[in-house]
This record gives sequence, C-alpha cells and structure tokens, in this order.
Amino acid sequence: MKHWLCCLLSLISVVAVSQGDFKIGDWRGHFPYISIISVTSDGANTIYAASPYSFFSYDTETGNIEIKSKINGLSDIGISCIKYNTDFQLLLVAYTNSNIDIIKDGRTINMNDIVRSNVIGNKTINDIFFKDKFAYLSCGFGIVVLDIEKMEVADTYYIGDNGSYVNVNDLTYYPPEDMFIAVTDNGIYYAPNSSNVQLAYFENWHLFADVPTQETNYVNVEVFNNKVFANSRSEEAGVNDELVVYDGSWKQQTITNPTSTFIINSIEAYDDVIILGFKYSSRVYDTNFNELLGSWQFYLGNDIYVTPNINQTIRDHNGIYWAADNKYGLVKFVLDWTGDPIVPSGPEVASAFNIITAGESVYAVPGGFNASWAPLYTAARYSIFESNTWTSQNNLMIPELEGITDVCDIAVDPTDPTHLFLASYNKGLVEIKDNQVINIYNASNSPLRSPIGYSEQYVRVGGVTYDDDNNLWVSCSLGDNILYVLKPDGTWGNVSVSQDLFQKEVSRITIDSYGRKWLMTRTSSSIYVINDNGTLDYGADDENKTLTYAKGNGSIPGQVVSAITVDKDGEVWIGTDQGIAVFYYPDRIFSGGNYDASQIIVEYEGVARPLLESESITAIAIDHGNKKWIGTSSSGVYFLSEDGTEELAHFTKENSSLLSNTILAVAVNHLGEVFISTSKGICSFRGSSSAPMPTNEEIYAYPNPVRPDYFGQIAITGLVDNSYVKITDMGGRIVLSAQSEGGQVTWNGLSPDGKRAASGVYIVFVTDSNGRERAATKILFIR
Repeated sequence: MKHWLCCLLSLISVVAVSQGDFKIGDWRGHFPYISIISVTSDGANTIYAASPYSFFSYDTETGNIEIKSKINGLSDIGISCIKYNTDFQLLLVAYTNSNIDIIKDGRTINMNDIVRSNVIGNKTINDIFFKDKFAYLSCGFGIVVLDIEKMEVADTYYIGDNGSYVNVNDLTYYPPEDMFIAVTDNGIYYAPNSSNVQLAYFENWHLFADVPTQETNYVNVEVFNNKVFANSRSEEAGVNDELVVYDGSWKQQTITNPTSTFIINSIEAYDDVIILGFKYSSRVYDTNFNELLGSWQFYLGNDIYVTPNINQTIRDHNGIYWAADNKYGLVKFVLDWTGDPIVPSGPEVASAFNIITAGESVYAVPGGFNASWAPLYTAARYSIFESNTWTSQNNLMIPELEGITDVCDIAVDPTDPTHLFLASYNKGLVEIKDNQVINIYNASNSPLRSPIGYSEQYVRVGGVTYDDDNNLWVSCSLGDNILYVLKPDGTWGNVSVSQDLFQKEVSRITIDSYGRKWLMTRTSSSIYVINDNGTLDYGADDENKTLTYAKGNGSIPGQVVSAITVDKDGEVWIGTDQGIAVFYYPDRIFSGGNYDASQIIVEYEGVARPLLESESITAIAIDHGNKKWIGTSSSGVYFLSEDGTEELAHFTKENSSLLSNTILAVAVNHLGEVFISTSKGICSFRGSSSAPMPTNEEIYAYPNPVRPDYFGQIAITGLVDNSYVKITDMGGRIVLSAQSEGGQVTWNGLSPDGKRAASGVYIVFVTDSNGRERAATKILFIR
C-alpha cells in the first residue's frame, strides 16, 4: 500500500509549463491543477480544462500546455464552467460571480453585464448551452441569453413563480417538441421555442407535472436519441440521485450495475453514446441505454489502480474520453480505461496560510487556525517551488501524515534541504527526512505540552525556525511553556519563561540580530520577547519581556499584531491592525533605555500621519535591497523604500495582476521574486533585487542580447552585496551608475537623454567592496 501511494504522484503527468521569459516587473500565477471542474473540446486537437482559478489548453498531438489566468488575459478568478463553440470557434469562460470572458482569435472579450446588474443573491453561472448564435447561461437567478455574434446580452429570463428568481442548474433544447427544458432547484421547467412566445415572460415557462419527483433539485439535463435525460438530487446527505427520462412523458431510467454512491455530476450526449459522469466512475451507454464502457477505477501503471472523483466526462473527435477529476486533474481515458492524468505544475494549496523561502526553494503550507486561534482541521500537506516547478507532499505520498492537520509553519534544516519540520497546530511537531516522517513530537515523547484537558498528541505548535547555530526553535500554545529548542544533536534544550506566560497562545517566531526570539501572540497588543543569553541548557539566566501598547513598554499601536520581521539593518518591523511600527533599537529591550516602537510619519495630502495607520497589516517581507513588501487585509500590497517613508508601488487587484486585495502571506526568494498568497490564490511578482553572491565571479546580464522588441528592465546580477556598477558604451560614455540591490542592478535600457540605447556593445564595470573595478560583462543591443 505504502509503495503505490508514494509512487502515485510520479505517475501523474506533472508538467512544468513554460510561461516565457519571466522579466523584472512581470507577474505569474501559481495555481493548483489537481482539481479540475470543467472540460471541453474544440472539436479538433485541443482540450480545455478548468480549475476554479484558471484553465489550461492541452494539444493532443504535441502535448503542449498553455495556461490562461487573471495574470495573462482572463478578467477574473473563480471559474464555474467553460464551453467551446465550434461554429463560432470561441471559448466561453463563466465565473461564480456571473462574470463572463469570451476568448476568440487569441483575444479575451469581457462581458460583465450580469456582474454590474442589480440582481441580488446567487449569480453563479452553473452551465452553458449553445443554440444557433446564442449562448444560454444557467444562472443562480434564472437564464441569461448572450448573442455571441454581436457579443452582447440579448435577454434575461426569470422563470420562477411570478417572475421570481430560481436557481437554474442546466438547460437544453428538445427538437421533437420544439421547446427549451430547464432543470432547477424547484423542478423541471419547459417553454415553447416559438417566435410568437416571449420567453422573458415568466408565464410562458411551466413546470412539468409528471416528473417522478416533484419540486426537487434537478442538476443536469441533456437530449440523447430523441429523449431528454435529467437527474434529481436529494438535499439529504447519503441519498442517491435518480435518473429520469422524457419522450413525451417522464419516467425513471434504470441504471445497470448501480454503485453504492450514485451521484451524477455530468451528462454528456453525442450522436451514438451518452456519458454519465458519476462521482466515482464514468459510464458510456448506447442508444438503447446498454452500457458499453464503465470505469470504477483507472489504471496508472505499475499495478496501481485509483478511484476517480469525476466532475465531468467528455469524448473528443478521436473517440478519446477526457475526465475533469477532483483529485487527479485532467484525465485521459482510452478504450481500456487506462488513465493518464495531466496536471500542470502548481502548488496543491490554493491559498497558503504561510510561505517561507529557504535556499533556492519556496515552501507553501495550508494552515492553520482561524481568527479565534482555533484549529481548522486542514489536512497536512506542503508544496515546494524550485527550478520553476511545484511539487507537493500529502498523506498519499507520505502515509504517516494521515491524521496530522493544520500545518501553519515549516522550517528547513540549513545543512540538509531534505530535512524538514512541520508545525501542526493540532498534532505537534512533525519531523521529515527524504519525504518520510521520522518523528512526531508531542507530550508523550518531548517537553512539548498539550492544552489542559487534551490528550498527549494534541499539541498546538504555532511556529518553527532555525537560528544561526542550527538550533530549531518551537513555539507551543496553551502549554506549560511557550518556547522550546531542539538542538542539532536531537536533544532538547532548557528554556525558562515566567509563569505569567504559561497557557498563552503563540504562533510564529522571529529571531533578531541579537538572537532574541520574538513571538506573535493572541494576547491583545502584545509581543513576547525571550532572551536565552546563549545558554540552551541553563534556563536560570533566561529573560522575557511582554511588549504592549503602553509607553515605555513597547508602545505597539493597535490591538492585533500579525507580522514581525527583521530587516537587513537589524530593525524589527511590526505589522498591526493599525499600520506599521518599528523597533529601531531592539537591543535596548533587555539592556535598558527607551525601547518603544516608533511609527513612521509620512505626509498624506499635506497632513503628517503614521504610515498605513488605517490599514490592517497581515504580512511583511524584506527584499534583498532591504525594501519592504507589506501585505494588508483589504488593500493589496504596498512596496516601500528601505526606511518606509516612500511608497514605491501599491498593487491591488484593480491596478495589477494581484488576484485579491486580501493578503495572507508574502515572501521573497533568492531571485527577488515576491510570492504573495491571497484569499484567491498565489501569485508572484519579479522584483528588482536578488540575493547577493559571495564574490563577483559569476556576473551576467539578462536578457542578452537585447532585441528590438524588448522594452523591459535589463538585469545585471550575480553581484556581491552593495556593489557599484557603471555601464558605458564603447566610446566610454556612462549610461548608468547605480548601487546594487542585494546582488542585482537593473537598467531600463535608456541613455541619460531618455532615448533608447543604440545598437552596439555596452560594457558593465563593477566595483567591489575593496574598491577594485573591473569589466564584468557585456550587453549587446540589437536595434
């Protein structure tokens, strides 16, 4: 069992999708593709598969994958369904908020009429049906008709009693009786398709009286072999769906070989077959409703069979079946029902509770706990981004993670990147080596303690981090102590805090340049700072301070502290629900003197006010140039100068490719790529800084050569920290003088007079920390 679970992900076709050159100032998305909700075909060689966050196209001949998201062309996030129209050669993308994108000839045409309408309540677009030049959208309030030739809304039908809203799940057209049929939460409606009948008038829509189950939720409807097939669904959990059929009257349709779980998620009809997409199987029937093919499992090879979790199954023009699966992405079935899952590279988590960077890798974990600091019981897993590819680990790949929940932090051993520690805010400290759990620390085998009244395994670890000596520091909520240390030799040190910190709730740990540990806590307007004085085995000399809003005792603004970060100057930046505060002299906390936090005063419209005082800060990250990236609860991300007095940029979902204005976590990797977890997914922005190098031995510029169609920033990277860079033309004229941000300098490609640099070779000179200057590299411009 363990063998095939560990091999499972390696057998799925995880594809690292090329997104072109990722330039400075560019955005890209990082979306999960394990769960596919909708699939459609262009009738030729392209399959489109949608997740709730984006969709990708798959070329069945070349295997090429292209991703489309809000980052690169879509107008929104939260896809509900997609459908291709072969007559007009366009793809219609519908969203849960009723927004609509039509993609044709490489262009995206947004139709936001329903979003802007005064409809109140459920606006979700549940399904799409094409007839002639119209697209009929089954919506949470009724039916919207789009004229896809004119690209405009043609009509809206409110078909409930007296024109009331009703959730329409699907719609079809029945040629034998020339009528439209809509399945809804209140039963099955029909209306004649006649030029003399106004379908916008509710009295022209009628409920079928002879449906076997009246006034119930009907989910899917399709016409096949001159009959109408629909399925009803009970609101009661555990009750199977019923399939009904209409050919002048309604009756129940018997399903051969019924499974114990009989949930029909999709019905797709073709000239010769009809496909029922059950929750755990797909089945194909002929015109006499004889089962031709059926799959309760699909085969991945190496004697591995898995149970599908299907949302929809379609057939392409080559007779190949494609399933939108909740667990395995886009699954290609051939006639023997061998499954070939196709999953573009992406994290398994949609929105990360926490993101950290270590070495050249980025780690994302799902969390966590809620605003009341109660566990969310989210299954343990983590995703790693390295070499432009995401990989994920969960209880399928690591069976010992079964039952572990609420991973809210992760620490990577500085000496061994295969050695990890997961902080579970429910089941203790999980140690992993080479993707295998080697220990789970709780109250039965470590000093960690569970809350009073809970059993030994229920230990709430809220944060983990390594110090410069490779000691692992662990925070623990509601136990006898709030901070513990695991030494490199595997033994636990002795950390002592005053009794007034017992039974406190704590989460992430930040270590300042003096080795003091700063702990975030649920306690209002407080931060716990602990000084072990460098003696891990002797707790008697340990000191602790509780910083609060009071003058002389920290002076932290606001009621909630949600971020603590140390910048490159050793200053400790604090994010609260009332903006930013900075401890410029953190050494004074235990050595004496005024150690109050300071608020940065900036000018807003001629008035001096504290920096971001009206913002609730959720995350702070420091880039390699010591500039600050500030995440907020509702206003996106601010990019600030080193001292915070200058706003360099303010990214929101309205003015950028940011997915949402609600920011959960921010981290900067070694290349200066800023990873931002939002409430609607993870995206990243290529910043202008990068991690410095120990020597100036591997300096290079990119892009190089600079071609005529390139207008972005040119990076000179691989520098030591704070290098001085001059760029000259072949005549020795200086076109740029700059100091590096970490290990990188950027040039906009313009000469001092503001004109684009002419064709030719430009020489990059670098002055290192000893003042020595040398020619480091060359840049070729082609105009």
